[in-house]
Amino acid sequence: MSVNDRYVTYILKRRPTKAYNKEAIRNICINHLEAQLQVKI
Repeated sequence: MSVNDRYVTYILKRRPTKAYNKEAIRNICINHLEAQLQVKI
């Protein structure tokens, strides 16, 4: 595996201070991650 075959990302977790729509937040995050991966390719 070469350096160009790897992608490093950091996932930060925190305790939510109020209720939120988990599914909506996951969709936003996955779209952002996929966009970053497309730039890398």
